[in-house]
Amino acid sequence: MRYEARSIDLIPSKTLVVRSPEEADAAELLDYFLTACGETDFLLCRPHEVTFTVEKEREMIASHLAHEKRMLIAVFDGKRIIADIGIQAAGDFEKYSHRCRIGISVRSEYWGHGIGSLLLSEAEKAARSMGYKQLELDVFAVNSRAVSLYKKAGFTECGRIPRAAHMLDGSYSDLIYMIKQL
Repeated sequence: MRYEARSIDLIPSKTLVVRSPEEADAAELLDYFLTACGETDFLLCRPHEVTFTVEKEREMIASHLAHEKRMLIAVFDGKRIIADIGIQAAGDFEKYSHRCRIGISVRSEYWGHGIGSLLLSEAEKAARSMGYKQLELDVFAVNSRAVSLYKKAGFTECGRIPRAAHMLDGSYSDLIYMIKQL
C-alpha cells in the first residue's frame, strides 16, 4: 500500500518529505539501512550481516506498494532517506489478521526532532486504514529512549525475553515485546 507524499517542518530551516519509497529509491533505502545498522546497536542486525541487494530492495518496495496489508513509509531530506517505518501482518493466517508488526529506525543525526513520534502516529493511522486492530513491536530494553517513545505513543509491555541480544560492548539486553490496541 502506498503512503502519499506530504511535507513536514519538524526541523528549523528544513522541509522533509514523508512518502512511500519507490522502486527507484532502492539503492538509497539499502544505503540508509546499512548506515542505520552501523550507527546503533539497537537494530536487528549489524551492517556486515545485511545480505540484501539493490534488486532485492526493489522487489521488497514493489511488494509493499502492491500489497493491501503492508506499507513502508520513509522520511526524505532531499533524496536522502533519514528514517523509515514498516508495517506488515503479524502472520499469514486469518486468526492473526487483526495484528501487524512495525519496525522503525531514524538516522542518529536526526534523533530528538520528533521524527519517530511522527512515524509512529502515521503508521497507526495507516494500520487502522488497513483494518488492523493491534500494533506490535519489539525493542531492546537497553534502548531506553525508544522504550520511552513507545510508551508515550501508547504501547504497553506484554512480555520479554531475558538476555535476548548480545550487544557489541559484551553486555546482554532483554528484548521487550510491546503492543498497542487500536
